[in-house]
Amino acid sequence: MHIFNWEPIILRDTEYTSREWAQERNRSWENEFREIVQIWAIKVDTKTREEISSFSIFIKPIKNPILSDYFMNLTKITQEEVDIQGKDFITAINEFKVWAGDTMELYSYGRDDIILAENCWLYHMTLPFHKKSRFKNIVDIFLANNIPATQYNSSSINQYFNIPNNDTEHNALADARNIMCSLHALYMK
Repeated sequence: MHIFNWEPIILRDTEYTSREWAQERNRSWENEFREIVQIWAIKVDTKTREEISSFSIFIKPIKNPILSDYFMNLTKITQEEVDIQGKDFITAINEFKVWAGDTMELYSYGRDDIILAENCWLYHMTLPFHKKSRFKNIVDIFLANNIPATQYNSSSINQYFNIPNNDTEHNALADARNIMCSLHALYMK
């Protein structure tokens, strides 16, 4: 089964600020903006289905500088990690752009590109990627292959293929690797 054009791709995931029930109430409370706190991405060789390299960065939120207990429990990201290792959003997104280069397609589980654009808006900057068409939703590939991907998320799609989680759920790296393992299983189907 051919899913990609056999060029390397980037699988990426973000973790962003949240409070309990924020999604259910449509983030209607003050300062429930989805500020990116972590970006993880892996370059994947679609021919060999192997990880080529990875990128990781913590970002210090400005609207929600104090992470909620809900967020920290969900992602296992600590306030101390963000305070010590976190960078400002503009520096972080520019470092990610340099690492990602200008040609590889950028896949996420869902529309993380919208969250990225929202964060650029917050910082009064233009999305620093020349072609928005580089952003792809990996869910579309699963759906095209009759996988009920909308019933899962990046932390759980591996369960469809009976692949155990090797890492913490709702950790951007673990989620990107779950997607990669699920794509591998899709190839083997």
